[in-house]
Amino acid sequence: VSKVMLNSLKNSFAAYLNKNLLQSIRGKLVGCIVLMTMFPLIIVSIIAYYNGKNALELRVVEQMTSIADLKKVELNNWMKERLVDTVQLSNDTSLQAGFTSLLYIRRASDTIENTLNSEMGKTHYYKLLSYLQELKKEYMCYDEIAIMDAVNGEIIVSTTETNVGRIDEDFEVYTNTLTKKEVPIKDIYYSDHLGQVGMTFFGAIHKVNPVTMELSNKIIGCAIKIHKDLG
Repeated sequence: VSKVMLNSLKNSFAAYLNKNLLQSIRGKLVGCIVLMTMFPLIIVSIIAYYNGKNALELRVVEQMTSIADLKKVELNNWMKERLVDTVQLSNDTSLQAGFTSLLYIRRASDTIENTLNSEMGKTHYYKLLSYLQELKKEYMCYDEIAIMDAVNGEIIVSTTETNVGRIDEDFEVYTNTLTKKEVPIKDIYYSDHLGQVGMTFFGAIHKVNPVTMELSNKIIGCAIKIHKDLG
C-alpha cells in the first residue's frame, strides 16, 4: 500500500511540476512576444512624435517668418507714404508763405498771445490753422500737425491749439536733421504733451517772399506731424 501511495505521490508531483513548468514557459513566451511587439511600437511612436513636433515647429516658424516679412513690407510702405506726405506739406509754397507772414508778426510781438490778439496776426493764424486742419482731415492718420519756429522751437500754429506757444525741446534735433538732409523721423518715443507713445515726421519750412512768392533756402520753421496710433 505504501508503495502504491508513494508512486501516486510521485505521479502527482510530476504532473504538478509539468503543469507549472508549462505555464511558466507559456508566460515567458507571451511576455517575450509582448515585449518584442511593444518595443518597436514604442520606438516608432517616439520617432513619429518628434518628427511631427519638428514638422509643426518648422511650419509655425515659416508662417511667422512670412507674417514678419509681410509686416516689414507694409511698414516700409507706410513709412514711405508718411515721408511723401511730409515732403508735400513742407514744399507747399502757399503754406510756407503763410507761415512766413505769421512768423514776422510773431517776432514783432512780445508774446504769442499778443500775436493772436492783433487783427493781422489773428487773420494769418486762423487762415493757416484752417489749412492745417483740412490737411489733418485729408491725411487722417495724424493726431497733430503743427509748425514751429526753427530758431527757438516755439509752436506758432497747431491743430492742437493748446500746444500753441509751447516750446518743443527737440527742435534742434529737427533742424539739425533737416540741415544734414537725414531721414526726417523721430522714432517711437513717449510724447509728454500727447501723453502717449508716438512717432514724429517733420519737414523744413523755408522763407518765402509773400509778395513775389520767391522761395529762399533759409529754414525758418519745421512742419511736424505726430502719429500716435501705433497699436
